[in-house]
Amino acid sequence: METVLSGIRSTGNLHLGNYFGALKNFVRMQHDERCFFFIADYHSLTTHPDPGMLHVNVKSVLCEYLAAGLDPDVATIYVQSDVPQVAELSLLLSMTLRFVPQFTRRLRTVAQAQRRLGRDTGRGSVRRRLREAMRVFSIVVTWSLESGLIAADSMRGRGYGLPGRTSFSIYRFDSRDSSALAWLVFCGAYLLSGWIAGGTAFRYYPTIKAAPWTPLTISFLLVYLALVLTPVILDRKEDRQWKSLRSEI
Repeated sequence: METVLSGIRSTGNLHLGNYFGALKNFVRMQHDERCFFFIADYHSLTTHPDPGMLHVNVKSVLCEYLAAGLDPDVATIYVQSDVPQVAELSLLLSMTLRFVPQFTRRLRTVAQAQRRLGRDTGRGSVRRRLREAMRVFSIVVTWSLESGLIAADSMRGRGYGLPGRTSFSIYRFDSRDSSALAWLVFCGAYLLSGWIAGGTAFRYYPTIKAAPWTPLTISFLLVYLALVLTPVILDRKEDRQWKSLRSEI
């Protein structure tokens, strides 16, 4: 007796194509083989991601399974998401398939480096080529294991798998960002009010003409100058701070 595993996506009510293409064969095979028929709710998420309709569709497909003649006492009927090993297997397969091209790229890199050192795997006797190939393979495996250990240590250092773990980001909105944002908002609002009042008016053609020189218009120009010089000032400040820290090393 062979084992049969198959299922139908829970995207709505089943149609004639589902019946003649799959369900009719399910009913026939359940008495001859060891059958496992599932409702593929994971697969339906690619086109029908609505959670409310997903549960309704799962129940609808289950009812149509039974109505078509599938006997739960003869064949095993289950929902795909009720088996956590399905998601775990998908994760393992995706990680493995991702590892294969990465391993191949590293293999080519190491083989090329060894070839530059005169250790070509395509020349010499069979024994020599086999020895060089094993050397390349050993280097690549060691490289991959070291990368895996580094990734595992990094994940452990960031608290992966620990209860109550918070999210981590290299970008944080701190007090300096708040001060910079407040400065930019102030400059923008002040210059906008100056533009509305006509204090920033300037013309250079056909003649050069600017707004009358008053304390208010001068303040607008000074704020504009300070806004333009803000990136330069911050860059100089960070540069001095970096030089100070480097001198203490």
